[in-house]
Amino acid sequence: MFLTDGGLETFLVFQRGIDLPEFAAFPLLEDEAGREELRGYYEPFLELAVRNDVGFILETPTWRANPRWGPEVDYDRPGVDRVNREAVAFLEELRETAGGDRPVVISGCLGPHDDGYAPGEALGVDEAQAHHSPQIETFSDTAADVVSAITMTYVEEAVGVARVEVGRTHVRIRRTRNNAVHSFRSRTGGQHHGAVGCRQER
Repeated sequence: MFLTDGGLETFLVFQRGIDLPEFAAFPLLEDEAGREELRGYYEPFLELAVRNDVGFILETPTWRANPRWGPEVDYDRPGVDRVNREAVAFLEELRETAGGDRPVVISGCLGPHDDGYAPGEALGVDEAQAHHSPQIETFSDTAADVVSAITMTYVEEAVGVARVEVGRTHVRIRRTRNNAVHSFRSRTGGQHHGAVGCRQER
């Protein structure tokens, strides 16, 4: 059994009062004050996992660290690549201090190309594959154990992500059996963007 965290960006904005332009948490990695905020977020979850003798998934603060959103907060392609690598290295340090006997998995977090609640632009499968490829390529060259595509809002984007992952079989799988996690954001009533219900997709 593994625990996960509880919504990094939402916590930082509404509980800590931190301004996150474009809901991007990764710029906090740029200085010690920001890193301390991130530690303060992750550490209670790690402690909870240790107390309950279960594993934990450390999700990188990189939901917006991709080619679409990086430029919105003044990060070019090399800057986005750098911060994704630094995010994994930061979580490696946290993992080393976690204690306990259960595994702590580092997951490279991928966010949606557009808005996570009401996407204005839907990508085709090929476009989604091209968009997400740089971030997955970066994570494959780090100590990340898995990659997680979260708050995907429509199937085509998730399929594009999966295509990249299939081609990156060396994404590290040191502590888990799976190298990728896909998570959709459902509307009220269990529907995804495009009005496809969960029951219909089974």
